[in-house]
Amino acid sequence: MKKLSSKITAVLFAACISLNTLASTITVNWDGTGDTSGFGSPEDWALSVVIKPETLTIYDSIEIISTGVRGSGPVTVENTFFQIDEAALTLDIFLNVGFLTVVSPWHYTENIGTLPAGVYDLTVTAYADYGPPETFFTSLNVVVPEPTITVNWDGTGDFLTIQDAINAASDGDVVVIENGEYIGVGNRDISFYGKEITVRSQSGPDKCIINCQGSKDNLHRGFIFNNDENQNSILDGVTVINGCAGGGGGAIYCYRSNPTILNCHFINNESLAGAAAIYYWLAPRWGLVKNCIVRNNAGTHSGGVHCNDNVKFVGCIIENNKATAGSGGGVLCGSCEFLNCIIRNNYAKWDAGGINVYNDTKMTNCVISNNYAGSIGGGICVAINRYISLELNNCTVVYNNAESGTGGLMCRSTGQAFVRNSIFWNNGEEEFGVHGGSSHVGKIFVSYSNVKNKANIIEGERVLSVEPFFIDPDNNDFRLSSESESIDSGENTFVAFSTDMLENPRIIDGDLDGIDVVDMGAYEFIPSIKVSVDIKPQSCPNPVNVKSKGVLPVAILGSDVLDVNDIDLDTILLEGVAPLRGSYGDVASPVIDETECACSLEGADGYMDLTLKFETQEVITALGELVDEEMWMLSLTGYLKDGTPIEGADCIIIKKKGK
Repeated sequence: MKKLSSKITAVLFAACISLNTLASTITVNWDGTGDTSGFGSPEDWALSVVIKPETLTIYDSIEIISTGVRGSGPVTVENTFFQIDEAALTLDIFLNVGFLTVVSPWHYTENIGTLPAGVYDLTVTAYADYGPPETFFTSLNVVVPEPTITVNWDGTGDFLTIQDAINAASDGDVVVIENGEYIGVGNRDISFYGKEITVRSQSGPDKCIINCQGSKDNLHRGFIFNNDENQNSILDGVTVINGCAGGGGGAIYCYRSNPTILNCHFINNESLAGAAAIYYWLAPRWGLVKNCIVRNNAGTHSGGVHCNDNVKFVGCIIENNKATAGSGGGVLCGSCEFLNCIIRNNYAKWDAGGINVYNDTKMTNCVISNNYAGSIGGGICVAINRYISLELNNCTVVYNNAESGTGGLMCRSTGQAFVRNSIFWNNGEEEFGVHGGSSHVGKIFVSYSNVKNKANIIEGERVLSVEPFFIDPDNNDFRLSSESESIDSGENTFVAFSTDMLENPRIIDGDLDGIDVVDMGAYEFIPSIKVSVDIKPQSCPNPVNVKSKGVLPVAILGSDVLDVNDIDLDTILLEGVAPLRGSYGDVASPVIDETECACSLEGADGYMDLTLKFETQEVITALGELVDEEMWMLSLTGYLKDGTPIEGADCIIIKKKGK
């Protein structure tokens, strides 16, 4: 993962990152007597920063604690940003605390979900108004906690049922559900009873199925959280199917509780009077639902998720759900936050096929697509008769539809929506709609966005109406292609997070004009790296017999700026054809002559190359009609393991022997 290139305006006042026990201390003093000179003037900054990581488990939260500074006033922690590269084992923390002056300590806790075990390079960067940012480096050891209690349906674990295991657990315990399908009493209607424990699967949601076997005549849910469970009550890596509830929450029911739900699937659940899959009501603190799939559920009001307040959804897919008698086919929510989420292919009989909002809600880096409403607001509807606000930053809202014709966003009565750095395209007859009486009409403010139809909006700065040029919208690939005018057309001050939906850097120079500007939409365009490609290494020219039944060797040549081990082999395509296999070795040298279709007989150059073998007939078929002795330039595309695209080309000469 690349380092953050955006300009985050943030202020850190004497903070420490507390991750269990003390390992190192770095002091900051503005007068030069500390380890570093600090962030600014003595009137504004406290004198020390302590970083205390040593070891934490994959479930622990990161806590930021101040030591107090001069002045007075309330503390407002705006955001904490994380960049995680699991492959490279790096964790970057960027602090955006906003302006504050306090005399007493404060703290802010962020649950970033699970990290794979390993020793991470930890970087903490604090941005200040009064000088250059300060960066601290250390290491962080992440470990998987040992299970204290095991569950196995076949009797080989400590307990036969999940509920019996939870009943025996104490705060801090880890209950591991071993692989299998769990049914019957004790494996449905499961309660944590307020315990701060982790209940996780042995091998992920695909191998741990909780089958509630519920029906209209035999009501059963998956899990019940109604004993003031908090973020330390963690459910991780299970699939809940066939739940059926008389009220909300066929899979998960939360009342006055805010558990942490990670890496779970909720499929084919039902509610007779509410949301079919996940139901949160009166959460006293912020709950977290991360990396979950909510699919093929059906409820009367909201087919997928209903959250009254205080829930963050991160990296979730909510798709193919139905609200059979109400609004919010995918989501019905108030006071929620959505980051890097996909809401698609949902249906509501009334309003809001995708998401119905009835209290202040923020959505960032989200895709809302192909939803349908039987009334208004195919993608999004801001509910009626409430003074509420919806913020959409860097979202892609496309191909939604509604019976009324307002397919994108409907804002009703006193509600208002702020659309920034986003794309609205092909959402029925109208992208936007407003509704209300003579004195109370919804308002939609749009700026720095690309919208197909500007009707019913209050237009701000830089609102485009040009084809966005998605890569493959028919297959839900709404990344921007290189010809899109949405590249580098947003506004950096509205960027809330440092990465896009795919965790690529959010603010970069996409159009290569020397200026870093954010793109519009959920995905940041990453310019391709040009790589040297040599078809039939050490052959010049490169003849290809159209009748050949063999393979076509193609080498991607390494260099001092390209390590071919960084290439993701599974993403490589030559004219749309995937390779059969690949191997590593120094086989050729790049062509120095930049003339189009120049080739070389040179061999090894001291850099490792990646040689790929393609089935010749697949490549010939992809090219279509061919003429003998015709020269073709073949294009190769792919990605590095960090998501950076690569592209290159080389030429062949068509040989039609025996024609």
